[in-house]
Amino acid sequence: APLDRLVDAGASDVGTIVLAGSRLAQRKQWIAFSSGYRGTATINAGAERALRANHSSLLPVGITRVDGVFQRGDTICIRSEDGTELGRGVAELNSVEARRVLGLRSEQVEAELGLGREVRFIHRNHLVLFGGLHDD
Repeated sequence: APLDRLVDAGASDVGTIVLAGSRLAQRKQWIAFSSGYRGTATINAGAERALRANHSSLLPVGITRVDGVFQRGDTICIRSEDGTELGRGVAELNSVEARRVLGLRSEQVEAELGLGREVRFIHRNHLVLFGGLHDD
């Protein structure tokens, strides 16, 4: 088999192999493994529970800190308060907007940014969590 030839050739420590049938969609594979990231959002324990248990989007109310300079559409690293990397996702706010609204409830965010729509920092469809991957 082709993979056996790679391993036999000593290439087992090069690259990332994603097998067919993986539960992650192609976009989520890219978010998780290929895209790198431009900034970091640190979230509180309540936000982590909501992401894992409820498959929720990441809302500004759960964010305690934002690092880096990024634009809407950039990949962001999500960390717990102890610094553990929890996952990655695609930001719906830029870093300036994110800092303005971190910790605010949804109605406060809408008023602060004047966007006239529900504001999520990362939509659940563009979010991959590590260690019990959220991928559906």
